[in-house]
Amino acid sequence: VTPEIEATATGHYLELLTIGLAEDRDSRIDHLSGDATVRWIKRYPGKSVGGSIVALWTCVDGSQEIAATTDTPQGKPGVVGQSWVYFRRVNGALMLSDSEVQLVDAC
Repeated sequence: VTPEIEATATGHYLELLTIGLAEDRDSRIDHLSGDATVRWIKRYPGKSVGGSIVALWTCVDGSQEIAATTDTPQGKPGVVGQSWVYFRRVNGALMLSDSEVQLVDAC
């Protein structure tokens, strides 16, 4: 985990991110082509998880991305996902504290 991630993430979100990065490293993910595109970001008022004070709802389209792994060395398309991210104050700083992700067909 980079110092930038440690400075902006905490709690459950930091745990999930650390696990995800380790899994990606173990799978030896290699980006072959294409890019993921953030299609939209919206405020998600009224939603709180674990004491969060800000929530955002996003959709990222990774379907044009091609990545290879140890299981798929020839590569495979990425996915489209909606996510909800939650922020709370920690020592005066607003930090990512939790998230939820759902795969979808399109944004």
